Amino acid sequence: MHSIVRQCIAGVALALSVGAAWAETRALPELDLAHAGGAVVARGELSMNQTWVMVVVDASLELSSRSLTLLEQKDRSWENALTIVVIGNQAALVALQKKHEKLAGARWMRSTAPDLAEKLALTGTPTFLGIDENEQIAWQRPATPEKAARLQFMLNGWLTPQARPSL
Repeated sequence: MHSIVRQCIAGVALALSVGAAWAETRALPELDLAHAGGAVVARGELSMNQTWVMVVVDASLELSSRSLTLLEQKDRSWENALTIVVIGNQAALVALQKKHEKLAGARWMRSTAPDLAEKLALTGTPTFLGIDENEQIAWQRPATPEKAARLQFMLNGWLTPQARPSL
C-alpha cells in the first residue's frame, strides 16, 4: 500500500514539475548533430528504445554549465539515460565535456545546424526534454530548478517507469 501511495505521489509531483508540457507530445525531429569526437550522428542513432532525457545547452552561457553541475551525482551513471546537446563549436563541446566529466555515461553531441532551436521549439537554454521509448518528446522544461534535488527528482521520476504517470 505504501509503495502505491509513494508511486502516486511521485507521479503527481513529476507531472507538476514539468507542468502543461505533458499535453505537447510530439515526434522528436531529425536533428543535425555530431558526436564529441566530430563524427556525424547517423539517422536513428539518437534513439535509445527507452525513456531518456535530452538537455540542450549553450556553451557560451554560464547557466548551461551550472545546469550540468546540478546533474553531477556521486555513483550515478547516465548511460542510456542522458544526452547532452551543445550549441557551440567542437572546442566548446570538448571543454564543457571535460569540465563535467562527472556525468558518467552521458552522451555528448553538438548541433551542426543553426535550426536546432526551431526544430525543438526551444524558448531558451538550457532546456530539458523527456523523450519516451517511441521517440516522442513527452515534456519540455526550459531553464533549471534552483536546487539539484528538485532537478534530480524530476529526471529520476521520468527515468523510472513505475514513478511516471500514465500519458
